[in-house]
Amino acid sequence: EEKIVVERVFDYRPNDGAYATMMVLKEYFGYALSVPVKTFFGKEPPQELTLDIGYIDGVLRTATVPWGCLALPGIKDAKLYTKSVRSEKGTLFKLAAEVRRADKEIIDGFYQVVADFLANNSIYRGHAIQGDMSFFDTDKIDPEKFVYTDDVWAQAETNILSPLCHSDVLRANGLSLKRVVLLEGPFGPGKSGLGRTAAKVAVENGRTAIIARPGVDNPFEVLQTAVLYQPGLVFIEDVDTVSMQQEP
Repeated sequence: EEKIVVERVFDYRPNDGAYATMMVLKEYFGYALSVPVKTFFGKEPPQELTLDIGYIDGVLRTATVPWGCLALPGIKDAKLYTKSVRSEKGTLFKLAAEVRRADKEIIDGFYQVVADFLANNSIYRGHAIQGDMSFFDTDKIDPEKFVYTDDVWAQAETNILSPLCHSDVLRANGLSLKRVVLLEGPFGPGKSGLGRTAAKVAVENGRTAIIARPGVDNPFEVLQTAVLYQPGLVFIEDVDTVSMQQEP
């Protein structure tokens, strides 16, 4: 009957973990419900978050998920907490359960099922997102609207698009999948368009595409996210302005 706290940090962003926790609670416990929390100042009401979970047929889907203190149906005197924690990998998702020691195995199993759900049903992996984890719709990107010379297209196909489409061939030949490509030129020739075209190809081939917008997204945090949701494509716009901001 001794009370213990069982914690686990997941290498996924908080919204991803919150959605996975809700789905697993519904499947294995029947429902997902946040509950009030008693504090020194009285009861805090249950919390719910409305999350974007990706585009389908041009429509951005959302889901309302419980957050904070959650019920664990059928487990005596148990409480489950969803949290965000800072780490060297950026902000990650954390679960903490207050349970009887006798129920620890149930919680361990529950955490593993959440991890499995995230590995196979992440709302971010394999989709197109921006540096703040907001989604963008790659179906609206039309490569035919961007006009490049034959040489530019050949370079793009060889160094960017082909590795995204034929990773199995590269692996079979013992070649690295990593590519670093610099798009250079004056304002307006289509560098951003090529980056978005590459994002569309990446998603079509099951890869995560992340765009770091100039003056909006921190490219170093974007790279942290890319590590969590690899394999993927990172497109950093105006990278020269980022380099000029760094100390010599």
